[in-house]
Amino acid sequence: MIKYIEGIIIAVIAGVILMWFGSNKSTEPLKTKIDRSIASKQTYDIAETSEKLKEEDEKEKKKKRAKKYIDKTLGMTVIELTPDIKEKFGINENYGILVVETEYGSLAANAGIIAGDVIIDINNRKIQSCDDYYHTIISLKTSVTGFRKVFARLLVKRKGKELSAPIEMWSREPF
Repeated sequence: MIKYIEGIIIAVIAGVILMWFGSNKSTEPLKTKIDRSIASKQTYDIAETSEKLKEEDEKEKKKKRAKKYIDKTLGMTVIELTPDIKEKFGINENYGILVVETEYGSLAANAGIIAGDVIIDINNRKIQSCDDYYHTIISLKTSVTGFRKVFARLLVKRKGKELSAPIEMWSREPF
């Protein structure tokens, strides 16, 4: 009830102020100047904010984000090599994907792949992105019919040395 009465009082005061400013001819130019000033300030603020947003978008586009892929089949997580990641980890490779984690007891861990390795090749197919990696693993798993073992050879770089990691996986997951 009190809030209702407060609302009525505020509405009445606002109405009186509007009537006074609306009927008083001497304050009309001042009110118009104030309105124009506020409008131009808002326009300027919007233009400035818009320009800042465009600049931030350009910076984001230049800074490529690393695409991440979690491979449940081999039991590891990989990310694409971006200039920032190459610099941070001291990687000199122009292509490949970085292993950031291997699950204990997984196919990748059993093959000797560890975090920090750069996968550059799978069965003589150059790996340049997470998409390349994903499509290569899927094509290997679907290259045979039925429930059979599939062999893959991953070529990895570890501290500047190339290592071969043979992996044996099933063409389809067991039921």
